[in-house]
Amino acid sequence: GELGIWANARGASYIGFEPDPRAFRALQLNLAQQQVFDLALGETNESAEFFLCTEGADSSLFPADDGKQTIRVQKRTLDSVLQGLDCPESIRLIKIEAEGMEPEVIQGAGKTISRAQYIAVDAGPERGGENTVPEVLNALNVAGFQVVDCFLKRGTFLLQRRAEFSIP
Repeated sequence: GELGIWANARGASYIGFEPDPRAFRALQLNLAQQQVFDLALGETNESAEFFLCTEGADSSLFPADDGKQTIRVQKRTLDSVLQGLDCPESIRLIKIEAEGMEPEVIQGAGKTISRAQYIAVDAGPERGGENTVPEVLNALNVAGFQVVDCFLKRGTFLLQRRAEFSIP
């Protein structure tokens, strides 16, 4: 919720998603005035097994070595959730940090991504030790984005919509 706290302090609207129950409660407490959902984001709308690792901030739909406890969570596409909300036509920033599930989040967010100016994504080695950087950057390139900054050690990237793909 750090980005949400920052956005809230600047009067920006924020919509957050957190399927880990303990982390979601913190999100609710920190951002009581914003829209937050206890959902996992992915490529489909269904119930899914979720691997808990709250202490390490590594809870994920992707099986982790240290996520021994599992729960069932609702998984939704970002497009399907936002379809039912009163959202602005243009989105300034989408942050994707899905602990290894970034490609699936992007697959379920095509309409939403087409409305965004910037995307920040953490595509580091959280998928069984492998990163999702090539798949994520290729998908976002096809969607009209280019990398404007990065921190390679962590696999985090800031992308901006290319001018030829401007939002109508």
